[in-house]
Amino acid sequence: MSLERAGYVGLFQEPLNRERIEGIVCSWLDRFGAVEQTAGNGPQALTLSVRGVSEIVWQRDLQFRILSGGQFAWVYVTMDRRVVETSGLAPKSGASLCRDILEGAPGCREIIDEKNDARLDQLEKLGLM
Repeated sequence: MSLERAGYVGLFQEPLNRERIEGIVCSWLDRFGAVEQTAGNGPQALTLSVRGVSEIVWQRDLQFRILSGGQFAWVYVTMDRRVVETSGLAPKSGASLCRDILEGAPGCREIIDEKNDARLDQLEKLGLM
């Protein structure tokens, strides 16, 4: 039995600064069961529960895990960029958590499936990825 991977890229209207990221995390806290953050690198990396935006560990590259029901997804955010990337396992049926994370995020103007190479190449040529 093989598990299929799912992933999306959210294109935001503005570069993601601290205030915009806090708004996105607030939307996750309102909509999903749990938000966790992986902070640091390598053996010093920690996974922390985020119950409010004051608990975010700020660094240039942020990594979160969103849990909802029996699903979870990873979220990758880079400060001052306009994209957020998500990845996880594709559900056998129903909505993908990877997509839901982006659909309710304030300022997200487009959601691109990670398999849409043509559109992702366009974003890369524009310097957005």
